[in-house]
Amino acid sequence: RIDTKPKEEYARAIQGFINRYKKGEIPIDKDFGIIVDEAGMVGHENMRDLLRIADETGARLILTGDRRQIQPVAAGNPLVLVSDVLGTQRIDQIRRQKFAWMRENSTKLASGSKEKALEALADYDNRGYFQWFDTEEQLIDKAAADYAETLVEKPNSTFLAMHPKNAMVRRFNELAREHLRKAGVIDPEDAEVKMDCIVRGADAQTMPVGFARGDRIILGETI
Repeated sequence: RIDTKPKEEYARAIQGFINRYKKGEIPIDKDFGIIVDEAGMVGHENMRDLLRIADETGARLILTGDRRQIQPVAAGNPLVLVSDVLGTQRIDQIRRQKFAWMRENSTKLASGSKEKALEALADYDNRGYFQWFDTEEQLIDKAAADYAETLVEKPNSTFLAMHPKNAMVRRFNELAREHLRKAGVIDPEDAEVKMDCIVRGADAQTMPVGFARGDRIILGETI
């Protein structure tokens, strides 16, 4: 969205975009361009719908992505099929990073070579961009403290903390909320509202979750 600057009502997750088109809420014609970012993560059904929309309306469908990255969660890998049949255009000039050494390392990371990727990571490490911890708990403690501190200092900023394990994500959230409570960003625990939610990584079980004024919430489904 930052690079292409689409209208707010058109910048949507794929399923939401498809649903709105089917309801007649998005007018699409031959002058319309549909840009799909990270198209390598699109499954067969959504790709089929996007191709049908383009065929019905005459709109141009532009798929951007890397077939070597994370595979779709949904069935199929249609970007590979489409690129094999229609061909591709490759963008080799990196524009996102401001510094030459960052652009060089991005090229190494995208090369598919383990040796070059390790060289790039080592360069970032030598420049102080990595922090190392003896235990996972130490990592989560420090990340939660840094997250809360940054949020207090820059309340209007947008940033993201990630971890591959859902259990550690929940632990991070707990610790971050404790720090934010102490700073007065989140209301006290006795002011929480309890709601039954399906929590990510909890085997799709419904459990009570507390929400307080000041919380930042990610919704995993379109509502």
